[in-house]
Amino acid sequence: MKKVIALISVMTLISVPLIAHPPSDIIITYNLAAKTISVIVEHMVKNPVDHFIHEAIVKVNGKKVVEQFAAVQDSVEGQVFTYSLPGLKEGDTVSFTGDCSKFGELEKSVVIKAEVPAKPAGAKRVK
Repeated sequence: MKKVIALISVMTLISVPLIAHPPSDIIITYNLAAKTISVIVEHMVKNPVDHFIHEAIVKVNGKKVVEQFAAVQDSVEGQVFTYSLPGLKEGDTVSFTGDCSKFGELEKSVVIKAEVPAKPAGAKRVK
């Protein structure tokens, strides 16, 4: 009987990570002029009402500036977050942590750099 209970316990522990998982990727973009960041959290799920990113944390230079809780995910593919960060400046390190409602979390960071204006399409270099 003890062997059966031990086997069931091991199988349960092994199967939880297979159905519950942290986000697979986090993509952080920013608009320095507008002082905003946009975050795409890739987190494939079957049911975004039951399995979702339930906590989002934004840190600037290691200091927590945003903590948001969610009850569902935007889609089966993931979640999109957008934040205004009034003090955002060049050289800041912005970190985002996405925590799964079932199991695991993922953190990614980006260093804010000066934005280079895009060259208009079809523009030619003048010599």
